[in-house]
Amino acid sequence: MFSTDHYFLTWRILGDPVAGAFWERFREEHPEKREDIDAAARIVDSARFNPRAFTGEEARRGRERLAASARRRRLARIAWTIPAAACALAVILLAFFTGEDRETGLEEMVACARERKIQLVLADTRVVELESNAEIAYAADGTITVREEEEKEPCVEIPPGDAPVNRLVVPEGRHASLTLPDGSRAWVNARTTIEFPVAFTGERREIRASGEIYLRVARDSARPFVLHAPLFSVSVLGTSFNVTAYPGEEEQSVVLVEGSVSVSSPAGAPVVLRPSERFVLSCGRSRVETVQPSEYTSWKDGVLQFTGRPLSLVLASLSRYYGVPIEHEGMDGVRLTGKLVLFDDLSTVLDNITVIAPLRYEVRENGIVIMHDEK
Repeated sequence: MFSTDHYFLTWRILGDPVAGAFWERFREEHPEKREDIDAAARIVDSARFNPRAFTGEEARRGRERLAASARRRRLARIAWTIPAAACALAVILLAFFTGEDRETGLEEMVACARERKIQLVLADTRVVELESNAEIAYAADGTITVREEEEKEPCVEIPPGDAPVNRLVVPEGRHASLTLPDGSRAWVNARTTIEFPVAFTGERREIRASGEIYLRVARDSARPFVLHAPLFSVSVLGTSFNVTAYPGEEEQSVVLVEGSVSVSSPAGAPVVLRPSERFVLSCGRSRVETVQPSEYTSWKDGVLQFTGRPLSLVLASLSRYYGVPIEHEGMDGVRLTGKLVLFDDLSTVLDNITVIAPLRYEVRENGIVIMHDEK
């Protein structure tokens, strides 16, 4: 993910000319990556300082936290609010970091999560295990090409088989991308399963998914594209949208980035969404609200962006992304506004939260607990 690459950040934030020359050359040499590079640049460039007047106590605490951050040289941008106390603090920090996890227990948890492999399960019983950041592409003839990380050459090439349907299983702490036989592309978040055909036949292109995926659907006016989630279905011709449908979670949703989609659910008649609208299904009822799509799609670029989102939901996203249980104690009223760059080491992200908000965390045997910092 370019937006979490340190050398990429050196270019976009510090304006380093050597790094800039490298990335401009990389962009020219890899035209297939230009769209991803430009998207990452927009995300990083949007993290700007936002001066604000503070109370005396807020300023004192902010100075102390910023000083601590400067010593650790972290990169973060986040704000927190506690409506019940009718108070708010907004501090934005932009700085580079180098550092190591300060908690051995946390290192072990993350390392354990990273031992889980992505599985591409073929219906003829073959199972291909992959690392994170795997790019999986299906050709029209059914040949599967897999690249891991930024490898130029495919590390796996699987000849076409007789199996009509395959399944991609992405565990917690992992993510992948998938190019379908029609050219549609899916970014697959942690704890997500997708079932899809080796080749689309018939009048509709259909896939099934549970978890979270961002889809950029190739236009084909003759064959609508249909995604079946556990509680609803999404029909499109050609568009970009995000689906969040984790089994057991209170809310499941569709966020439309561009184009048009129709969402069908047991909650009522099909709902047609326009760009920047979010369909939400909760407790058997549905609603449509206007949102900033990037807040629901930035995860695919290694960034969490949120406005007034409950701390519990942010922690749930972090827990899935890193594969480590993260909970909180007595903080139901806390909401977060801002963005977090999801670096490889979880301790950096947690430290960023505690630097800017009056929070602290403990590494326990069964996971991480976030709590108020009374200091």
